[in-house]
Amino acid sequence: MEMNASAAESRDDERYVAFAIDDLRLAVDLDSVVRVTHAVEIEPLAGAPESIAGSVVLRGERIAVLDLRPKLGLSSRELELSDRLVLVDCGPIRLFVIVDSVFGAVELPAARRRERARGPVHDCRVADVELDEGSVAIVDVERLLADADIARLGAMLGEARG
Repeated sequence: MEMNASAAESRDDERYVAFAIDDLRLAVDLDSVVRVTHAVEIEPLAGAPESIAGSVVLRGERIAVLDLRPKLGLSSRELELSDRLVLVDCGPIRLFVIVDSVFGAVELPAARRRERARGPVHDCRVADVELDEGSVAIVDVERLLADADIARLGAMLGEARG
């Protein structure tokens, strides 16, 4: 997938990690992404917010796994071996986000970015970037979960960072 801007727009490009969930093309700020990994077994996490699919252990650290599908109006589904987990820094905690595939680091032209009207509190998409091959929705990692849910997860997993 080619998501680069023209030479005239390149000085104003913003860098993202682009990925797909179903037919949606989405992206998060490159600076918020810690790593991308293959799908692994997700353990249940009792008492977690509804959108949390469970948790995984990475280098001795238990990290919550977010199923973004319901927040995007899509049906949840079982994890597939071809899925990827994108580890993002959400401030006080880090979360893995389940995605179907990852396109990689991309530059999206700031000149083509259109801010979305503030939607429902659970909508984490804040802007769209129109490209020749279609639209990419920009996801704000700070809107993936409500502040209370982040605090609750941090306490549950012992991840709270100052």
